[in-house]
Amino acid sequence: MLRSLVVCITSAVVLVDPFGTGCAHAQPSFPQRTIRIVTHASPGTWDIYARVITPRLAEALGQPVIIENRVGANGNIAMLDVARAQPDGHTLLYAATGALTINTAVFEPMPLDPLKELDAVAIAATVPMIWVASPKSSVRSLVDYVKLARGAPGKVDFALAANGSLNHLIFEGLRQLQNLEIVTITYKSTPPAQQDVIAGNVPVMVDSLGAAMGHIRAGTVVPLAVTTRLRADSLPSVPTVIELGLDNREYTGWYGFLAPRGTPRDVVQRLNAEINRAMALPEPQEKIRALGAQPAAMTPDQFQKFMLDERSKWGAIAKAGNVRVQ
Repeated sequence: MLRSLVVCITSAVVLVDPFGTGCAHAQPSFPQRTIRIVTHASPGTWDIYARVITPRLAEALGQPVIIENRVGANGNIAMLDVARAQPDGHTLLYAATGALTINTAVFEPMPLDPLKELDAVAIAATVPMIWVASPKSSVRSLVDYVKLARGAPGKVDFALAANGSLNHLIFEGLRQLQNLEIVTITYKSTPPAQQDVIAGNVPVMVDSLGAAMGHIRAGTVVPLAVTTRLRADSLPSVPTVIELGLDNREYTGWYGFLAPRGTPRDVVQRLNAEINRAMALPEPQEKIRALGAQPAAMTPDQFQKFMLDERSKWGAIAKAGNVRVQ
């Protein structure tokens, strides 16, 4: 005797259970409500790289996309918020290099391991880091600065934008290789460090090209060297640290999207595709490049491997320099 068919009707899907044992479970369509992107960026800083694509994401996904700035603890506050959210794709993290790959090496205690408690979704953009000097100082090249520091151990200053930051470890990497003794003047964030360099109170700092570009164009800081393997398109006359022979490693700032661990794979793939598609559009690309960054694209697996490789590099520098943030 043939078993009767049971037809189950949901708001979106009709499911047929040929065995008559009850209704099969429907996987709800994604997304079903507003997408919330949490970031540790201060408003008006590198959150702009995400904001230029949110209108396109909202259109593609058919739901509003909002960005929420949760600043503090080198990104740990924002990362914990997302790690504790429902893993359904409606809450994402938008974070930077330091939070994702440096914090675990420098924070004691570290409240979470982002690469174990979050799923990689998509990289968004990369940005060169750059050594800059005050025009009121005598420093006009990075070679000058290294010679100055070597000739006066413990008497040359460096403006450290934040302890345990990407800027810090780039400085520390060069300091270790060149065996320099330099006095670090530590600030809570980039803007006050920039102001002291501009004023001539501290001669040199490491900054992101995006944050420094306005000051470079205004002539209030002098570009010394970029930390990428190739020269920056926007500053073709500025040498790289590598070509100067001062450090053979490439240092790049980058920003990306992650989701709570356990987010369905098809949801992660959909988000990755839509983010990559939005980043490839002419208008977002133009805006991102104008800010000194480069749009980037990776699969979730590629992004995960990239972050693990970055963690290894930064961890080695932090350990060698005994860099710690309490």
